[in-house]
Amino acid sequence: MKQASRAKALITAVLTAILGLAAYLFGVQNATGQLAENTALGASEFTTTPAGPLGMVNPTSILVSGGIVVLIALLSWGIGRAVVIAGATAISLVASQILKSAVLERPDIWEISAVNTFPSGHATVFAALGFGLIIALPGVARGFMSVIVAVSVALINWQILAAGWHRPSDVIGALALVLASYGVMAALIPATARRGKVQLRNTPSRVILNVLAVITLVISLGCGIYAWAANNASVLLTAGGYLCAAIAFWVFRRTYTLIDV
Repeated sequence: MKQASRAKALITAVLTAILGLAAYLFGVQNATGQLAENTALGASEFTTTPAGPLGMVNPTSILVSGGIVVLIALLSWGIGRAVVIAGATAISLVASQILKSAVLERPDIWEISAVNTFPSGHATVFAALGFGLIIALPGVARGFMSVIVAVSVALINWQILAAGWHRPSDVIGALALVLASYGVMAALIPATARRGKVQLRNTPSRVILNVLAVITLVISLGCGIYAWAANNASVLLTAGGYLCAAIAFWVFRRTYTLIDV
């Protein structure tokens, strides 16, 4: 990996860490943020048995899925990229649990004995595996797959919110944690392959992700303003879902910055 690419990866990691910190400070440590997120959480329909991908997360499925992604990277690009994916995924998952359980706290601003749920472990799993899959695939498939994975992760994150498992800041924190982990690993390990180079800087998929990010962000802001003015909790939950989708599209667009081939 060229020195410039390493620098871009580190800058991406730093900027994303700032995004995660901002989500924590506003959504968890701030009274207004807590009120907004608690209101949105109250509009969700809590369930312990969610359908679809969310209900399939367990240690075995994570290990199997992660192993498959690493194997694809190893066969497609070699050991460097496989190490990046394995390391970033492991860092993301371990850091998520440590931050949530032992480091970060949720102050009792609006509720007594509040349990910290930042960042979301489930959102971390899907983001880390999705990000790894995009980087693991051969160059010709990465562009198309980046859009498919980004949309899938956005929908799963929406399911996490609708199921009442997490607040929007928890999901945003998870997305930030994953991208920061990949940024650090991409900067430390020379993951650029020597074969099959395909430049993805200006592909249609990158444009699509940019457009999706802008559209969902605008919808989120519109829903948020309306929900706050009308005191509508369900619309506020919708605003949170669109905001998480916008962040997801931005995060998955960054695959083009971390690894240029």
